[in-house]
Amino acid sequence: MPGAFPTSSMRRQGSLTQPSAKSANHVENDATLPSRPAEQEVRKEPSREDPPAQADGWAPTTTTASQQQSAPASSSDPVAKKPPAPAEYFVRPHDVVIAVMGVTGAGKSTFINYLSEFDVEVGHNMESCTNKVAVYPVTLPNGRNIYLLDTPGFDDTYKSDTDVLREIAAWLQDAHAHKVLLSGLVYLHRIQDVRFTGAAMKNLRMFKKLCGHEGLKNVVLATTFWNKVTAEEGSSREAQLRTEKAFWKSMIDEGSQMIRHDDEATSALQIIDRLVQKKTTIELAIQREMQGGMTLDQTGAGKEVEAQVERMRMQWEKEKKDLEADMREALAAHDKEAQRQIKIEREEIDKKILESDRSMKRLQATNSQLAEQLHSQRQEMSNKMLLLNHLENREEKREKKFYRKYNPLHKRYDEM
Repeated sequence: MPGAFPTSSMRRQGSLTQPSAKSANHVENDATLPSRPAEQEVRKEPSREDPPAQADGWAPTTTTASQQQSAPASSSDPVAKKPPAPAEYFVRPHDVVIAVMGVTGAGKSTFINYLSEFDVEVGHNMESCTNKVAVYPVTLPNGRNIYLLDTPGFDDTYKSDTDVLREIAAWLQDAHAHKVLLSGLVYLHRIQDVRFTGAAMKNLRMFKKLCGHEGLKNVVLATTFWNKVTAEEGSSREAQLRTEKAFWKSMIDEGSQMIRHDDEATSALQIIDRLVQKKTTIELAIQREMQGGMTLDQTGAGKEVEAQVERMRMQWEKEKKDLEADMREALAAHDKEAQRQIKIEREEIDKKILESDRSMKRLQATNSQLAEQLHSQRQEMSNKMLLLNHLENREEKREKKFYRKYNPLHKRYDEM
């Protein structure tokens, strides 16, 4: 579809895709009656202040009637029951798209859940619930439609930093190819953290490399979890973030704004509004670098990940040498148990070294390779959705057959 590119809200965590609209909106009115059949698919025209769709070749979102009927306005309760997001819809060049980034556990998915009328999976511990880039539609109070981008952190529970970077870079390059640029970025940080951990510093460095100097003008730095600290503690840490160059000072000097997010829908809206009101888009450094012909490992963000991988590889090589010395001692002492343990440890280190070599290779990705990665993911997603729909339809037919055979009220079902 010209002038637009598809995005997906499919999530991991044990299911092939989001629950179907039918299951999300099913209400048992009578214990003896089955659920109604799924509604017909319809086209949902977005409500916008911008020019009409046909003037710019925009593609409307595809959704189901049941999702349209049950999709409420954004809720102030991030865990309130909401329908699943449409499996696929199209982001267009004139749409406002804002990325939400930060360390795992900073509240990225919760932030989006405050604003989106659709369900966003939220983690309740330090494990990541976001291992792929996902886009969520948001309707602002004035009726304008925008999109929020949920991203995995560079300390993801299930993915390496290389794979996280490839995931984010692939989406950004695909967006750029379809003339879709970000309107801004929100970077979240837990104010309760007494100090910047290694993971927090790594995420911040990667964020800066992704954005570049120009991109920082459209960044809001938001602190979260203010309910976990006293006013004095929070103010002290906030001042440290603002004034120390190792943290946010250099970003603020480049034009980034700092704001408190008090974990409510109102402050989330205020943060988004700051970026919407700029009415500008930005080309991130990584987009500009790869459009200029660089491979991923040659970009600023890629070099940062490459340096991290190389540091870890050197550490494992040193540990391997130490184990070799230990093995010589164990052999001299005829200590079979020590030899067995050392062998196990050495095999584990060999696996890590091999994986670091593979990571280095995966970083050498071109634009076309990232595009192919995204295409494969979408194809896999489409196949899973087809399979899930097939299984749901088969189950519905089986259920209907059962009720016709055993339920004396089956005529009521047939008349529905």
